[in-house]
Amino acid sequence: MKIVQSNQLVKIQPGLTGSVKARKVIITGPRGTLTRSFRHLAVDISMIGKNTIKVEKWYGKHKELAAVRTVCSHIENMMKGVTKGYLYKMRSVYAHFPINVAIMDGGHAVEVRNFLGEKFTRKVNMLPGVTFSTSPSMKDEFFLQGNDIEAVSRSAALVQQSTSVKDKDIRKFLDGIYVSEKTNVFSDTLVSPSFIYRFVPLVKLYCTKPRTSSISLVTPWYSITKLYMGIIHRTWLFRQLKSSADTDKEEMLILKEKRNIRKKCERNTGRT
Repeated sequence: MKIVQSNQLVKIQPGLTGSVKARKVIITGPRGTLTRSFRHLAVDISMIGKNTIKVEKWYGKHKELAAVRTVCSHIENMMKGVTKGYLYKMRSVYAHFPINVAIMDGGHAVEVRNFLGEKFTRKVNMLPGVTFSTSPSMKDEFFLQGNDIEAVSRSAALVQQSTSVKDKDIRKFLDGIYVSEKTNVFSDTLVSPSFIYRFVPLVKLYCTKPRTSSISLVTPWYSITKLYMGIIHRTWLFRQLKSSADTDKEEMLILKEKRNIRKKCERNTGRT
């Protein structure tokens, strides 16, 4: 059975610009510009005003109609990429021979040495728009970041596949470089106070109360900064307490349900 017409709308986020021409979508944001062609799909893509993209399919079957939502998801990923970016974290795992990873061409290529003690050097080129870097806080951790989610994920897959074990039992030889976390470069989550308080000495240095009248303009910034940090700390603490309270509430409900079930079982068996 064919459906006469199916469509879906995608709203462009504030601060971004989009354009469509011949099923070719262009999204521009603070992190750059992404372009993607959907000419291989039999769908109509058009702009409704300046902030809405319409994707529609005419006389399609059930499987063909799935392309409408697929195109919308790709466009949403493009908008997320030019605003937050995509970050893949990888960890190198080894039992005996440490894996040596060297960054080449300014983060656009990687050389892997001493994998399972081999002398062969593996070189992996990152896809366009993806940069490879090491973690400043953790050993044997690497970051892959970029605007295109497919380019970032494919680059991570190339690195992982380059260290695949051959002619050995993969249940025993677990060495390799694996993806440990998939996240964004810029997150919406609130910054924890432990991160904020690292800058307290710097704030006190530049926002101390003046001793002379020549720097009297600096005085308000000390109180404003202190007030802002206090608000952030209280908000973060409230979220932590709320999450823990919700967890305790769920545990109490589970215990109550278990007690009720136990009482019913005792009644059915004739126990008192």
